Amino acid sequence: AIWAVIAVTAAAGVRLERTAVGRALSGAVCAMLITSILSASGVLPATPSPHVASLQALVVALATPLLLIGADLRVIFAKAKGMVPAFVLGATGTCLGSILAFALLGPTLAAPSCLGDDAWRVGAALTAKNIGGGLNFMGVAQTLSISGTAVTAALTVDNALGVPYFPLN
Repeated sequence: AIWAVIAVTAAAGVRLERTAVGRALSGAVCAMLITSILSASGVLPATPSPHVASLQALVVALATPLLLIGADLRVIFAKAKGMVPAFVLGATGTCLGSILAFALLGPTLAAPSCLGDDAWRVGAALTAKNIGGGLNFMGVAQTLSISGTAVTAALTVDNALGVPYFPLN
């Protein structure tokens, strides 16, 4: 049943891209919002099942090679040279901002009623996501063994705050 709900949610995200709201947010964000709503309402479990976790692991492992299959790496490297300094500056700023945020909010986030022992792990995964995207988040979350509940909470908050931001750009 969970697989069916995930498949329908993905299809709904693709379908919603044809609407004004879907074009503004993107199909992926629409699918994430639907999934968040379904999780919050109890239709989907708050903690991923072993089947969903294995699907996430497979997708993370396959995504990068699949993205690179059709890429001309010579063209990518030639065009990326000028972007490297900007990327390094942005990544450095993101890391420093994350360190400052954790220094200020760490005790609150590490409280047992919040993220507990997963607080620093979630901070690291969100920092990685903000530098390199969602695959980085999932890779760091898997590597640091972040609990399913903390992953769900982090992605929900990240999406809830990101959805209003992206249409403004």
